[in-house]
This record gives sequence, structure tokens and C-alpha cells, in this order.
Amino acid sequence: MTPDQKLKGYLRPPGKGIYAVSSGRTLASQLLKQIYQTASQSGIQRQWQKNLQRIKKARIILIGCPSDNGAGIVRGSNMAPLALRTKLYNIKKFKQWIQTGQLLDIGDIIVIPQLLSDEMLTPFQKQKNRRYLYPKYRDASLAVSPLSILRDVCRMIFALNPNAKIITLGGDHSVSWPLIQSVYQKSKTPFAVLHIDAHTDLLQSRLGIDHCFGTWAYHANDLMGRQQRLVQVGIRASGKIKSHWEKHLDVKQIWAKEILKNPKRAIAEILAHLK
Repeated sequence: MTPDQKLKGYLRPPGKGIYAVSSGRTLASQLLKQIYQTASQSGIQRQWQKNLQRIKKARIILIGCPSDNGAGIVRGSNMAPLALRTKLYNIKKFKQWIQTGQLLDIGDIIVIPQLLSDEMLTPFQKQKNRRYLYPKYRDASLAVSPLSILRDVCRMIFALNPNAKIITLGGDHSVSWPLIQSVYQKSKTPFAVLHIDAHTDLLQSRLGIDHCFGTWAYHANDLMGRQQRLVQVGIRASGKIKSHWEKHLDVKQIWAKEILKNPKRAIAEILAHLK
């Protein structure tokens, strides 16, 4: 399959990445009409597919990942890309970036809500999901789970446009993992990750699941070679103290209590470390 065919299989117009019978369907239709100035499904498809053809020249690319199966206790972030776009497309500056071509919205990855990563599925299950997601294609390399699809889409974007900057609307925290994998694969120089969160997400595995909301930072830190390239800001809920994480995993942390005590000093420390 060509990259163009794969992208058309993996992606959907904005707001259409998650299967919705009632909840979210009306909001998605309203958003699509606002974006493409038409309620015609064929018109929306044509204009959306034209956007896919512009990936090679785009400066910034926006993708929605409406997946929350990698979350913990509270679900619902699968609806966040739709809600965020509804706000973004009413911001004057954002609309200018879209209109001038500085930012290209290529829609959502397609999400089966019960799935997370292909490595968790049997060959038989993946085959069943492929028949549903890609009825026109018979390609055993096609991913079916959100994290695996997002990784493949980002890798194809970088193959078509190595200088593209990708903004992803999640989704739960697990979506960070395939993004960092993709950036690492194409990066020629070391980079850092600035992680703003109340929690560390530094578990190696959670209940036997290697890649989810509570583990992505551990694996990203290892992938980058540690060396304090993972900078965690705002930590306030952790089973272990700051010195444990910094000593054993070689991360850099600025806890919430430090920021509240002296915000200016905390910001200066973060910037100096990143530089």
C-alpha cells in the first residue's frame, strides 16, 4: 500500500475518529460544517482528502487521537479532541493559521474504543479488526489500535515531511508514548520532553500493561537515554519522594510545592536546565 492509501485508512475528518451513535455526533457534524463550509458528506471528504495531499509542505500538522482506553480511573478524554477543536476554531488567531496554511488539520486517527496497542492483541483479533477498519485493503501490516496507529501516522508524516511539527490532541496520557517514539526515530540530535503533570507516570508496568497512562514516561525516559532529558513539572502526588525518581531514573523534577514557594525561581530553573 502507498502512504496515501494508508493515511486515508488510518485517518478520518475532524471529530470522526471515534464511532458515535448519539453522543458527540451532532457536535461533530456542526464542527465539520464550520471547518469545511458544507454539510455534504462528499464535500467534506473531498476537502479533507485535499488536506492530506498538503502534508509534504505543511509547517505544523494537527491530529486528534480520541482514545481513552489507556486511562486510569476516570474516562471521557476520548471526546477531548472534538471539544478542543470546537473552541480552537472559534479563536481568531487559530483560524488565521488554518487559512494561511501555517497549520494543517488532517483530522483524527480512527479509534476502536476497546483497544489500546497492537502488541496486546492476538493475530486473529487484529485480522478481525482490519476487516472492519479497512474493508478495501488486505494488508497485514496495518495497525488497528490507537497507540499503534498514531505511531504509524506520525512516522509517515515525518517520512513525507521531516521538518513538520506535530500537535496532537488527546486522549489520555498514553498517547504521548507513540509520539515520542516517532520523534526519536527521526531525530538527528538529542531532545528533551517537558512533562507538566501532578503525577510522575514513571511505572515500568501497571497491572501487567507496559504502555498506558501511568507508564509512558518511564519508557520515554529510557528511550531518550535518561540523562535528565525528561523534565517533570508540577508533581504533587507520588508514592515515592523526588530524590528516588531523580536518583534511580535520572529524571529532572520540579514539584508543585517548589513552584508555589517561588514561581519565578522555578521557571528560571526549568529554562536553564532545558538550555
